[in-house]
Amino acid sequence: MSEEEPEDDESPYGSKNSQSEDILKVEYENAKQRLSTQQEAIKSFSEEGARYLRLILVLIGVPIAVLGALDPTTLTQLGNSIISDKCMYNATSCPSIRHATVAGSIGLLTTAIANIVAGGYEAYNTRNMTNPNDIHNTITSEKSSSDYLRTRLQDYRGRIEQNDRIIFSLDRILMAGKISLLFSIIILSMIGYRLLLGAPIPLSELLLVFLSVLLVFGILSRVVPDRISGRDSTLRFDPPYSLEYKDELNGEEEENASSSSEIEKEAQN
Repeated sequence: MSEEEPEDDESPYGSKNSQSEDILKVEYENAKQRLSTQQEAIKSFSEEGARYLRLILVLIGVPIAVLGALDPTTLTQLGNSIISDKCMYNATSCPSIRHATVAGSIGLLTTAIANIVAGGYEAYNTRNMTNPNDIHNTITSEKSSSDYLRTRLQDYRGRIEQNDRIIFSLDRILMAGKISLLFSIIILSMIGYRLLLGAPIPLSELLLVFLSVLLVFGILSRVVPDRISGRDSTLRFDPPYSLEYKDELNGEEEENASSSSEIEKEAQN
């Protein structure tokens, strides 16, 4: 059977079966549109990961190009400065410039890894509208139009949820990468300011930096929709639709398994 959509019933009212088939056809089109939208979303996430990776390469490449233009003596002095044990700010117990450099480098590395991982999801994990197995089943199927649509919708249901899980994972991976990039830029900027200042950063200026960061996060938290900010967990899959249907499906599977086991026992007796 081909994947052509069933024709509408010519009757203005139609029978119960034709009405059911029309409903299935509408939902089938909605499911295909949903899968298409998901593919575009996953593609945009991958492109975003590639853009941030290029940004990281620029952030690393520009300083390296500048340092390459310096004479060996200045380059040695700068290298000794960023790995020195001098304090970053005025305090009894403070992190050294070397520790701050390591923390900023780890942040950039984390961002790069996150964006590389996000870029690889599109090619290998996206569930598409069709595949060779679907084509084979369509060609060899002898089901009626209604049964065919029901089978396809059951398959699309799983694909849509799987794509939503991929989108959720990509969103969290890129979010982690952006947070790491933000803190890396803050730390590396503070290192640069510390080296230009030639003395530990005053606590008042350090406090001003942290207050500015908190202000930015506060503004962002105010503009984020309640549906997102009110979630119990940012790491738990929480799609914008109910997952109660899975409980019903699990119940049906348990009921079928119980019925099968009872039939087997009766056959053995």
